[in-house]
Amino acid sequence: MTTVLRRSLMAFATALALVAIAVVPGMASATFSAPVDLSAPLRDANRPQVAVGADGATTITWARYNGDNTIIQARTRPAGSGDFGGVVDLSENGQDAVNPQVAVGADGATTITWARGGIIQARTRPAEGGAFGDLVNLSASGQNAVDPQVAVGADGATTITWTRGGGSNNIIVQARTRPAGQTNFGVVVPLSSSGYGDQAFTPQVAVGPD
Repeated sequence: MTTVLRRSLMAFATALALVAIAVVPGMASATFSAPVDLSAPLRDANRPQVAVGADGATTITWARYNGDNTIIQARTRPAGSGDFGGVVDLSENGQDAVNPQVAVGADGATTITWARGGIIQARTRPAEGGAFGDLVNLSASGQNAVDPQVAVGADGATTITWTRGGGSNNIIVQARTRPAGQTNFGVVVPLSSSGYGDQAFTPQVAVGPD
């Protein structure tokens, strides 16, 4: 091995060592904060879901038994804040609400959906913040709708899909969309075939950048 080649290899090895020294401390400093209790104690809470807005605001939702029924709750940590706000009850008492899902649009509007008494419901907090809006029933009553999923496009258009059973001996997937800039969801759209005996389960939804 020539002297020039040996010196080149030594210089390359030294450069690698310096890169490793520069990177490792940065990685080691990325630690999680201490746990934060979001739901109240003494009652079971489960199925947490989380969504983060473009500005860093974070909303977490879950289902919690309140002594009578399981209800959907949420808390939000505003952008730039270190603390979560108070607990917000989203669903009504009287029937169990389950399987919460949450999505945040690019403008910060936050939609949470769930199933309660066989109906898919949702509430939305506007882009400008404040309280969640009125509760909306998305699926028809008496059809045993379950497993809601929600996605929001870059323009704010929001689509919620779910599985609906009962009434005609089949199980189908349905969806409703709230167009960009609108406050109301459109009509229910059946996505899977609805022939006798057809079975469709476990829908998922995603929205492209357009």
